[in-house]
Amino acid sequence: MVARLIRVIASARLAAWLIGVQLGFLVASFLIPQRGIFPDDQVDSFLGAMPGPVGWLFDALALDHVFTSALYYAAAGLLAVNLIVCTWERVAKRLGRAATRGTGAVPDTALVLAVRDPVAVASVLASLGARATEVGEGETRYYLRRGGAGFIGSVVMHAALVLVLIGGVLTGVTTFRGEMLFTEGQARFDTPDDYLSVSQVPSVGSAFRDFAITLKSMEFTYEDGTVVDAVANLQVTDASGDREEAARVNYPLKVRGKSFLLQDAGHSVWITVTDPAGTVVLDSFVNLLNVTDRGYEDSFGLPNGELQILSRPDASQPLDEKMTEGLRITSPIVGLSMADPDASEDPVWVVPGSAGVTVGGYTMRVNEVRVWNRFMVRADAGRHVIYLSFALIIAGTLVRFIDPDRWLKAALAEGPDGARLHLWGAVRYSARALPKEADLIARLVSPPADPSEPVAGADMGDNPSKEVRRDS
Repeated sequence: MVARLIRVIASARLAAWLIGVQLGFLVASFLIPQRGIFPDDQVDSFLGAMPGPVGWLFDALALDHVFTSALYYAAAGLLAVNLIVCTWERVAKRLGRAATRGTGAVPDTALVLAVRDPVAVASVLASLGARATEVGEGETRYYLRRGGAGFIGSVVMHAALVLVLIGGVLTGVTTFRGEMLFTEGQARFDTPDDYLSVSQVPSVGSAFRDFAITLKSMEFTYEDGTVVDAVANLQVTDASGDREEAARVNYPLKVRGKSFLLQDAGHSVWITVTDPAGTVVLDSFVNLLNVTDRGYEDSFGLPNGELQILSRPDASQPLDEKMTEGLRITSPIVGLSMADPDASEDPVWVVPGSAGVTVGGYTMRVNEVRVWNRFMVRADAGRHVIYLSFALIIAGTLVRFIDPDRWLKAALAEGPDGARLHLWGAVRYSARALPKEADLIARLVSPPADPSEPVAGADMGDNPSKEVRRDS
């Protein structure tokens, strides 16, 4: 019963089904919005639009978060067990074959050669590393195997596949995803309140660490009006002290296992708003999130309406022309209004640092314009495990095919009619029936004394091994 269960667990058919299930999970993750990547309301809307039974099935199978579902963990765990047992059986079988002296029957497909000097043939076989076993009077069996490095490569490849599954599970239980918004000069701590949004937290381990980041400045390089490089100069403060770091697109800042990837940027306007009673209702930076041809725009809710804010990077540019190089702030100018931004009423233009102006009954003063930047924040403890796994898979596969598994068995028997050498073997991943060593051996033996006498299983022409067949 136990042996049968092991055979089932280690079977290639089960592995194929489980790999198909893993591919199904991957396809589902592309077709169905995943929680932690898409907002929950979008996922709920997608599932709600499905026909009742379909939406229920997606929810029951947790296909809206496939890589953190119990079904995925179960399939990945079973595939890992399958690979481990399969690899162990192959290792045990190979070790068992290495200890076997090959005393079984000689197959009918073996190459049969007449031998003039049995001692010379035995010496050649021994020089190739073949192990000899006496199986009877006048008969010696030889066993020779190559491909040891390739076999180790195969084991490494299987182990790496298990590591991929382990890395996938680690990713599912340790992933953190969030967004953090900085204004130049602003410090943020790794706490929930300092994130713009957090879409996924790890189910194992802590989601937040003890460190702070300050955005010191932003640098932008333009070519033909397009940003070609952006650099965020940052100060990181943690248990080891302060240090200066730089982050740019595709070169994230890494702090305590979290990666901060530079995303979009815009203008941040420090504005002070006072109502008619003299109460300050706003005194902070307002991040303008919308970029238009006119400039960076957004609104802020005041007690008596919506304040519309429009910022341009250079006051020397005509206000009716399209904004150029918007993130390179030189001499900014800010437009303020309490009207609909699509209305024809022109905003009141204010230079930062100038006297306050009256807009919609409020007194408003623009103090400064800086740049804000949004960072995508990610943490994934399984990522490095997966990178290592793929490297090992590639290396193991290459070694396996460079040094394929190949073996040769020989039976040297002496009889009344002279000595005969039987050769049989195989090469894995190749159409050749025997390894190169067989050709070497065949060239060192002589054809029969009478060329008209057929020799079973071989054509003793110029190449006595050309009719060799694979032993099935």
